Amino acid sequence: MYYSLGDLPKALNYFTEALRVKEELNDTTGIIIANNNIAHIFSMQKNYEKALQMYENSLQLALERKDTAHIALLQNNLGVTYMKLNKYDSALYHIKKGLELNILRKNKYETAYSYHSLGKLYSDLGKIDSSLIYLKKSEEIRKAIEDKGGLSETYSLIADIYLSAGRPDLAEEYGLLAYKISKDLGYPDAIKTAAELMSKIYLKENDYKNAYKYFAESVRMNDSLVNAKNQQELYQQQAKYKYEKKAAIDSLNHIKEIKIKNLEIQKQATQRNYLIAGLILTLLVVFVIYRNYKQKAEMNLLLKEQNEEIRSQRDEINEQKKVIENIYNELSESINYAKNLQQTTLPATNVLENTLSGFFIFFRPKDKVSGDFYWWAQMGDNLVIAIADCTGHGVPGAFMSMLGVTLLREIVQHNKITDTATVLRLMRREIINTLKQKGRLYEHKDGIDMAVVSLNLNTGNFQYSGANNPIYLITKEKLLTEGNKVVESDEFVSESKFFYELKPDKMPVGIYHRMDKFTSVDLKIKSGDIFYMFSDGFADQFGGKKGKKFKYKRLRKLLFEISDLPMKEQFAAVEKTFDDWKNGFEQIDDVTLGGFKF
Repeated sequence: MYYSLGDLPKALNYFTEALRVKEELNDTTGIIIANNNIAHIFSMQKNYEKALQMYENSLQLALERKDTAHIALLQNNLGVTYMKLNKYDSALYHIKKGLELNILRKNKYETAYSYHSLGKLYSDLGKIDSSLIYLKKSEEIRKAIEDKGGLSETYSLIADIYLSAGRPDLAEEYGLLAYKISKDLGYPDAIKTAAELMSKIYLKENDYKNAYKYFAESVRMNDSLVNAKNQQELYQQQAKYKYEKKAAIDSLNHIKEIKIKNLEIQKQATQRNYLIAGLILTLLVVFVIYRNYKQKAEMNLLLKEQNEEIRSQRDEINEQKKVIENIYNELSESINYAKNLQQTTLPATNVLENTLSGFFIFFRPKDKVSGDFYWWAQMGDNLVIAIADCTGHGVPGAFMSMLGVTLLREIVQHNKITDTATVLRLMRREIINTLKQKGRLYEHKDGIDMAVVSLNLNTGNFQYSGANNPIYLITKEKLLTEGNKVVESDEFVSESKFFYELKPDKMPVGIYHRMDKFTSVDLKIKSGDIFYMFSDGFADQFGGKKGKKFKYKRLRKLLFEISDLPMKEQFAAVEKTFDDWKNGFEQIDDVTLGGFKF
């Protein structure tokens, strides 16, 4: 109740007391809800770091309970909070996690909110096309479920984007939709937001009459919001008056007696009151006329000042544009240099050309530098190959990838270790030491998802270990398998080849709540067998006719169908499939996929 009334200090006191009681009762769901409510309070007070801490508390508990409803809600809340801190990579990660769960749970209301949040995020980043794609998705769902409040919010954001993009015609169209819905709902805050937006649009079009009209509307709504508390106090005074009047009626006989004695006095008082009321009414009319005149004069002055400010801002923007262009050119040169540095850390292909029947590497960074990397080296009779996906992409991911390559060189080439589980274990130890990870609840969980293969070139002995990343193996003869880490696919039927998925350990190379030993799969493969290693970028790419993910099922089908082709033709097929699927959609992550034929 205090939260709804806007009394945040009292609301925070009661939410904190609720959290204490829920902790005493060991009521996990109650703790999740209380933490989430407290986080809302801190976010409204712009204490975003504290809000993040509380959201993370709730998310950790929800993950332990596999409470997908609250996981989805909290992922989206985390994303929106990171957006307010301008930490857009983290915001994008959490909002998309929430979106995936909401789609899986078929929660249309929350799905629409996630799409709206993505639209806001891409708008802040200046990626207008991507922003509008997600806002249109949000609009479609909110129309279907008749979420009028959400529609008003989405239309306002679309209108603001078109206004910034220099399309006042489209801005006006969507702004009017937002204004109409807000008026139908009667929410003063929504009406104020839409009216302010329409005033800006008409001011941009030099339509000062309509600009003034909507500006005045926003002022009235603001006055309404400011006076809401005073209005509540007025209602309480009215209730008190009605109670006292009822008490007076209970002593009616006494009141009649007093009225008879003072009838003449009351008559004179009535005449006096009429006179006073007439004077007050006259003064009120004069005051209203004067105030309207003054507001119009102030509005004209405001419009004049705004025009002068716009001209001044235009000159300032031109100067800032030159500064930004210089910064951009310097930054581009730095990133291009970083790209060249990262390329030098990737291995040469002559090692594979001298040891394998064929191979291909499809490597497509999202930005100029990549958080994915591939690596191989020959150690005696053994060929060690790794494909990895580091936390993040772009410059932060590139730093992690260069650390990963350095550690692989140290462990495999310098220390001559080819056992795949040992390679992952030692890499995890060194990453934790290098990044000084302590396993605290709120520290960044930087790490690497990767697959490592060690192949004996003489005997065909094949060893695999994975940290979250599986691999696919296509063989000419059926394998004798044990345990649950080598799974023969029943999706594809062929008399000449067999498809296997080798399962990873469900933990990254880095600090994690689960720190078990990495395990390995040992097989024997024959000449002509092919194995595929990859990051999650290909399967997670949005595209196609409906803007959905490619997913691993399509990836398995693609690799099975092309596995009989020469490796160069396989590369061409993989590249064409990815580009055709993406077709106008933004690439969302780094992509690496390699095929290796024994």
